Amino acid sequence: MNAYNSDPLVHHGKVPAGIARALLRVGETMPQRAAALTAPLLVVHGSQDRLIDVEGSRRLVECVGSSDVELKVYPGLYHEVFNEPERNQVLDDVVLWINARL
Repeated sequence: MNAYNSDPLVHHGKVPAGIARALLRVGETMPQRAAALTAPLLVVHGSQDRLIDVEGSRRLVECVGSSDVELKVYPGLYHEVFNEPERNQVLDDVVLWINARL
């Protein structure tokens, strides 16, 4: 936890209103825009994410135009799966997914 709290690359402040508004707009148009994505896609999501509901990721993978899309939900992890104590498992899974497509 100390490493996370002292990491200068992790934003610990409030989200500016303009960024929040832009994120909401992207979310509203996501289904239409996702259909244009035809590259392989791996979506990773923590089951305990309190910022973004995992259903949003499920909807994303259903809308994507790619035939090679995978959603990996990590039980017990939160929003920042790459900053969790289990991050090495997440990273290993990402590397395996990428290597399988090389």
